Amino acid sequence: MNSSNTKMCACPKFKECSAPICPLDTEWRLRVYRKGEPVCFYLLEYVKPDARARFRGSIGVSIYKAIERSIDAMSRRYAPLCRALERAKRTRSRMETLGLPQKSQMASAEWTQLASSRHGTLRSSSPGLKPGSKLPEAVDQR
Repeated sequence: MNSSNTKMCACPKFKECSAPICPLDTEWRLRVYRKGEPVCFYLLEYVKPDARARFRGSIGVSIYKAIERSIDAMSRRYAPLCRALERAKRTRSRMETLGLPQKSQMASAEWTQLASSRHGTLRSSSPGLKPGSKLPEAVDQR
């Protein structure tokens, strides 16, 4: 087993994951991603509002940091992946949260306001990108 696989085995979803692009894979640039293929659960969660707090409250920051280092390059390299991440930004998180308000605990208007204020923008914690900016344009590799 190479060091790339060792890191990937540390992922809590490793056994059931079938995503071809993994942020824990140091050799992800050698992989191919095609439209419609599965996307790493944690990549999808990273682009949502307050992701850092959810990662810190659940699996820790190691996966978050791995994504932080590679998401810009992944988005530029794989156009279909970039589009999937853009769609994911508009959906609610599926990660368990600790200490963050859940929809059921918030008034409906409050939830709508929170969702609309985050719609289509990146979090301020994204490296190299300014708050409110879009993900980098991807090069289509069909």
